[in-house]
Amino acid sequence: MIRALAALATALAISGCTTTRTVLVPPPSLADRIPPQLLACRDRPAAGDLARQSDVARWVVEMDAAGEDCRRKVSAIRSIVERDGRQTEGE
Repeated sequence: MIRALAALATALAISGCTTTRTVLVPPPSLADRIPPQLLACRDRPAAGDLARQSDVARWVVEMDAAGEDCRRKVSAIRSIVERDGRQTEGE
């Protein structure tokens, strides 16, 4: 009985000397995970000389392309934020 208690006390004392530690590292911030190229939209095209309908049509197409660039980037950022939210909820 005394031997069993001594063995138990020794085991408890030795287990307190373990060197394995668990270190929790926080994930990178959301801002660090959004690529810089998603943070700026294409510039709005200058209207310039819109004397002819073809000039207006070209400008409208360029405006639409600039808007689509911005919508695509906002959508990509939204996906990153939603994925982050799902991961945070799962913790």
